[in-house]
Amino acid sequence: MVGCLFGERGVDEVFVDDDAPVPSEAEHMMSLPAVQVRFVECRHHLHAHLADVLDRTRQSVEACRVDATVHARIKSPSSVWRKMHRCALTFEQVYDLLGLRVLVGSVDDCYRVLDALLGAWPERLVVVKDYVRSPKDNGYQSIHLRVADRDEPPFEVQIRTWEMHEQSEQGPAAHWRYKHGQSHVALGA
Repeated sequence: MVGCLFGERGVDEVFVDDDAPVPSEAEHMMSLPAVQVRFVECRHHLHAHLADVLDRTRQSVEACRVDATVHARIKSPSSVWRKMHRCALTFEQVYDLLGLRVLVGSVDDCYRVLDALLGAWPERLVVVKDYVRSPKDNGYQSIHLRVADRDEPPFEVQIRTWEMHEQSEQGPAAHWRYKHGQSHVALGA
């Protein structure tokens, strides 16, 4: 089990329960067709849960009076399969089957949205990674909020400014760059 302690402007400490079960090799070596079957089995539930999470997120953002755009997606079966193999996870351990991205105008707005979303799911296990206060080596900035409970699929919310989003899409921190091993390629080269 994972949890965190929150400080005034982000996460101060993350702790991990070492008694959490580790998946066997067979559990995370699921084939792509098997992952696709799991998606077909739970597709309706994933869509319904995403609609609920999206609605709750939008209500929370509106309540804190932040001008924001919220995007949502369900991870593709092939992306889930790759993550399972790359990170030695079972299907149930993939925490971002559902993903939301909240784009805001300022860093202060990022933290206002974070506070609002933490209040939206007080009964669930929440992990926060604050890459705004502590950016990754490639300059990536975003706040990642991972929400999970025993009854619903886990999901991740990324909170960032429009400028951070542009950098994550086109700059040195672009997702496609690290996926293709080009995280340190100069733009225009």
